Amino acid sequence: MTKAKIKNEGWYTLQDIVRAKMFPWAHSFWSVRNVVNLDKDKSNILKAAITGKGRGTKYHFKGSNIIKFVNQVEAGKVRL
Repeated sequence: MTKAKIKNEGWYTLQDIVRAKMFPWAHSFWSVRNVVNLDKDKSNILKAAITGKGRGTKYHFKGSNIIKFVNQVEAGKVRL
């Protein structure tokens, strides 16, 4: 899935990001989750809606925030 296929108003889960390879530099569920947690601690561009604890943790992201995050990483403005 390219940035053009990510809908601005759509909501995506962590698994959607992994399966569609929205983050070209992260290929596994664990690496994408680590990227999300790093973003949450630093700049919080993704603005993840995180619910639950432990193995029941769910992540939801708005499409516009995913596009913004990918653009800033590719431009070198955000370091992971």
